[in-house]
Amino acid sequence: MADWTGVSRTNFFRVKDGAAFEQAMSGHAVDLWKKEPEGEGTLYGLGAGSNEGYWPDWNDDGDEIDFPAIVAEHLADGEIVVFVSAGYEKHRYVTGHAIALDNTGKTVEVDIGDIYARAKETFGIEPSPAEY
Repeated sequence: MADWTGVSRTNFFRVKDGAAFEQAMSGHAVDLWKKEPEGEGTLYGLGAGSNEGYWPDWNDDGDEIDFPAIVAEHLADGEIVVFVSAGYEKHRYVTGHAIALDNTGKTVEVDIGDIYARAKETFGIEPSPAEY
């Protein structure tokens, strides 16, 4: 059995309260990046620090969590966080997914697997999957 290996990160975004956000992230296995462009305040970015390159999906108590929603709760008004993930399993499967959220709960998602339906819709032919 092969393991999925991937990489996940976000864009840079502003939060309502930096200290509260940093505290909330300290309980998750993520990389936290900060940058402070001149005159723009602090911007935060995240990378998946474990889980084979994917975002945390369980808390320390063993409960399932919605990590993107936890991050979105901290977003400053007018900010959007974009989570992107891509990976593979021994060249058998290649996956990619992205979700964008704001602090009101509004989301939009895309998945690399959606290309098959779009190709069929565009060309009228169902392509074979890029997997074995």
